[in-house]
Amino acid sequence: MAIIARINDRLNTTLLGETVAIELSVSNEEGARAVRAVFDVITRAVVSGHTVAITNFGTWVPVDRLVRTVRNPITGEPVSIPARQELTFRMSPRLRELVAAKNPAAATIRKHPKTKTAA
Repeated sequence: MAIIARINDRLNTTLLGETVAIELSVSNEEGARAVRAVFDVITRAVVSGHTVAITNFGTWVPVDRLVRTVRNPITGEPVSIPARQELTFRMSPRLRELVAAKNPAAATIRKHPKTKTAA
């Protein structure tokens, strides 16, 4: 039976590592290493310009923003904003449902196992 850790406070990297450790029944150090590894892989992917899609969770999409000119609201002078790459996150419909339900006990992004149908 899986252990489900309760989250009672703002979740930062340290607390996330400890929570993962509880759920995996491993040491806090191993939990922290697992969290850092996942974050590092996601970071390398998006920095390389790749989209990262986690089923039932969401998608990180790198977006190239072009050079644009805006007006300084105080002086009215035009200001050039340089081109840059940004990152957007699109929440999955499943995660949106879970957030709206506000039921942490039932919140999981795992897919339900497929049931075999009798032939």
